[in-house]
Amino acid sequence: MQAITKLSVVIPAHNEQALIAQCIASVKQAGEAIDLPVEIVVCTNRCTDNTAQIAESMGARVVDEPKANVAWVRNTAIAASSGDVIVTLDADSRLSKNYLQQVVKKINKGYIGGAGLMFIDRLTLSAVLLGGLLVLPALLLMRFSGGMFWVRRDAMEAINGFDTRFLTGEDLDFWRRLRRYARANGLRFGMLHRAWVVTSARKMDEFGPWFMLTHPHWYYLAMRGDNRPFADRYLYKTRRSRGGDDKS
Repeated sequence: MQAITKLSVVIPAHNEQALIAQCIASVKQAGEAIDLPVEIVVCTNRCTDNTAQIAESMGARVVDEPKANVAWVRNTAIAASSGDVIVTLDADSRLSKNYLQQVVKKINKGYIGGAGLMFIDRLTLSAVLLGGLLVLPALLLMRFSGGMFWVRRDAMEAINGFDTRFLTGEDLDFWRRLRRYARANGLRFGMLHRAWVVTSARKMDEFGPWFMLTHPHWYYLAMRGDNRPFADRYLYKTRRSRGGDDKS
């Protein structure tokens, strides 16, 4: 494999003016630990706030994707990037200081990609219960951490990026296909164990155990990924989208 010369961190963002600055700041800080250029590409998606202006003021490249489909948004950001290695990061998340350093180490050892550990920024009852029911089993059984991946561009292109047929759960599908591609070609992929991502607990607050009890088909719809009303409710009709909650 050729040596890498540049990393691209791609960030989808829908009305993220409250958190995009700390997200980008964490990427810049992580970039200081490596001797490679780090490009930040923010793809705005149906934003009605100042996400784009904040991202541009911090030196990120900003592109826009109007389709109400996060897989499209991720792919648009990837297409606009130019790094040999692509790191995907959600706008409500932050990288640990050594994250990109650990990515480079893995890539230089011959890994084509993988995921990383993920923690929430605050403990709430919803976060503990939902994490125990869904997140922890996924991490332990599938070695999967949603939304946050690091992948060589050639591997990303080989599996055609994120599948736009998925309105939700596109990250789980991506992980499955990356794993399948690696195994079929005798390539290495895996998890980072010495670096992590910290993500906001806001989704767990809004879509936690009480929501699951009152919407028993939630998990099924989320994983199936083809239900437009559910995708709109989960991504575009949240408290943040309605302007009722602009906090992490």
